[in-house]
Amino acid sequence: MAEDHRADKRADNQDERRSGERERAIAWLDEKWTGSRACPICGTVQWTITEAVEIRPWEEGNLVFSGGSGTYPLFQLICNNCAFTRLFNAVMSGVTPTPPEVAEDREAIDGD
Repeated sequence: MAEDHRADKRADNQDERRSGERERAIAWLDEKWTGSRACPICGTVQWTITEAVEIRPWEEGNLVFSGGSGTYPLFQLICNNCAFTRLFNAVMSGVTPTPPEVAEDREAIDGD
């Protein structure tokens, strides 16, 4: 029974995180997207915003988790008609928090 409660709590936390990510993505897009909101492929203006996902650099088809191969958190904006997809950096847009190691790297580059 305790395991069920923990699983429910994790699911609730995930739902809350995803909802927050979508809300922040919408706010960021409302601020930054000044041009036409029509899909460049089909002209539709209906989009779906996803929660943050990650991509990895291409490693010749191999799934690599070490050796300097990083991941990049993104949120997707997907056309509801033709599936054209736009990708936005989820950290730089403020949709997801900046991981501590990224913040440290930025400080080192900026000299702060």
